[in-house]
Amino acid sequence: MRRAFFLVLLLAACGPTGNSPDAVCERETNDDPQVKLIIIQQSAVTARAWQNPDELPAARNRAKRACLARLGVLPAGGGVEQVRQPESQYNGLF
Repeated sequence: MRRAFFLVLLLAACGPTGNSPDAVCERETNDDPQVKLIIIQQSAVTARAWQNPDELPAARNRAKRACLARLGVLPAGGGVEQVRQPESQYNGLF
């Protein structure tokens, strides 16, 4: 019983800490459906991660910005839309 208690304490210490909006949104980023889809696709087809190395960080950034906007930290609107990668598996060749 004592070992289980210390194991739980050790695992709790390894997790992300803080209650700031940035820390909360960083933890919620991996729960975003688009981020999960990209992770699944990249783990199933390893060439996808090599062809689009910026796809996962961009999706995580979009999810984090959406979370921060939802919490009221970021002002709504403004800025320029991020350039989107082609959806073709041939990376725009066809």
